[in-house]
Amino acid sequence: MTRFADLVSTARACLVADDGDLWGISLADVSWMGIEDDRILLTADPCRPGYAPDGQGLWSGPRPPDFALGSTSLEWAGRRWAASEFSFHDTDKAAVRELLHEAWHVVVQPQLFSDITSIETTGVPGADLLDTANGRTWLRLESVALSRALALVGTDDEWRSAAADALLFRRRRGLHATAAEAMREQNLDIAEGMAEYTGWRLSGASPQALAEHVQDLPDGDEVSWVRSFPYHTGPAYGYLLDATGSEWRRRLQVVKDLQALLSETVENHDLAAAETRGEAYGLEGVRRLETAREKRQQAKVDVLRKRFAASRVLRIRWQRNGLTFRPGQVTPLDIGTVYRHLAWRSPDGCELVAPGGALLTPDWSEIWVPLDASTLPDGSPPSLPTTLNGDGWTLRVTDVWRLRPDGDAWHVEPMP
Repeated sequence: MTRFADLVSTARACLVADDGDLWGISLADVSWMGIEDDRILLTADPCRPGYAPDGQGLWSGPRPPDFALGSTSLEWAGRRWAASEFSFHDTDKAAVRELLHEAWHVVVQPQLFSDITSIETTGVPGADLLDTANGRTWLRLESVALSRALALVGTDDEWRSAAADALLFRRRRGLHATAAEAMREQNLDIAEGMAEYTGWRLSGASPQALAEHVQDLPDGDEVSWVRSFPYHTGPAYGYLLDATGSEWRRRLQVVKDLQALLSETVENHDLAAAETRGEAYGLEGVRRLETAREKRQQAKVDVLRKRFAASRVLRIRWQRNGLTFRPGQVTPLDIGTVYRHLAWRSPDGCELVAPGGALLTPDWSEIWVPLDASTLPDGSPPSLPTTLNGDGWTLRVTDVWRLRPDGDAWHVEPMP
């Protein structure tokens, strides 16, 4: 509990020092919630039984049944909270940045960017671009160019050349994007990128510190950039726009395009120059690596499609609350989007924990997990409450829900 109190104190001091200057709105009165195992820590009195003050300016009590582990903004006890699974972070700096990130979602986004959301866009046509060789190659180069530009901010005006390259590589990637995917990326750079930018800026991080983070894109076959890229690109574009000295944050509320705003102040290369300018960023080596990864990725996509489309599934008619997932582990399919390490809790105590992954349908109405022969083997509904176990998931079902068969599938849904 002491660590969360210290983190809150540091984050609150950052907001007080800002005094609303960054976005024209004060974030200093935000209510934070720390989620830790089966309890929560609060910076405001929820006025509910079971939650007591701890003497350090916090209230603590049991984690409500519909609160999944994870960091998000949520409505509860008559107010909106900036919730953080703070123990997930190894360093206090990262944990403070997350508190500031979630504060942006609670205070700034509803007032200035209410029409832009990150929930949830991975079902649009072409949303798998950043899992393909073309998408990942040009994103890699964009990130390296952004990092180079950030490293030069404050030393000389050479940062503008690297920033122009970043914009060029972004436009080159756009040749492979559907209109819906291009808009998805543009919006996520605001919906998540500006929250992340706020965390870095208000915690006092330098452009050079951010440069290391931006270039260090998490990599590996198990890592996806489909949903995680704006945590790197968004704050980078924000810092570079700061270096222009323009009133870009005010204009962003109208223009809603970070790249368009930056392109007003740096050179705009002809798109045909992307291949040539990419050579200075290791284009050919990156392309070879990503082409090989794409082949491996396609094999994994085929396995996932078989797991969720060609097999028996359990279809949970969830209520669009209490869901958490890891942004770096998201795979779009034609039948929905697979989220590894997904967790969901309902207000009445149903709980799904799916470290092996679960699929959300494109309309976000259902969560699917695969059924095997050992789950519901005799074809008759079990008595409730019960706990079901499958390949890579566990589901607790309370007695105000029901299970019903539907051909090879089973439905889990609230009682009518």
